[in-house]
Amino acid sequence: ALAWTTSEVYCPDWATAFLKKIIHAIILFTGKGGVGKTTVAASTALKAAKEGKKTLIISTDPAHSLSDALDIQLTPEPTEIAPNLY
Repeated sequence: ALAWTTSEVYCPDWATAFLKKIIHAIILFTGKGGVGKTTVAASTALKAAKEGKKTLIISTDPAHSLSDALDIQLTPEPTEIAPNLY
């Protein structure tokens, strides 16, 4: 399981305010390769989970970049990897 502190998850003030206001949302990160979509998605998912939002993070990328970003071995099935984060 993941363990983190507030200082390890950077999220701009506008994004923190947005995450606190949402009840249900699907957030998609799109763009060309190499711009940081996976990194931003992982950071946002961690922050949302810390805010108490039940969060499912998925990737269609065949590379293991999401697993690398979260520093954990992922499986094809949803598995809790941190409180509120699957």
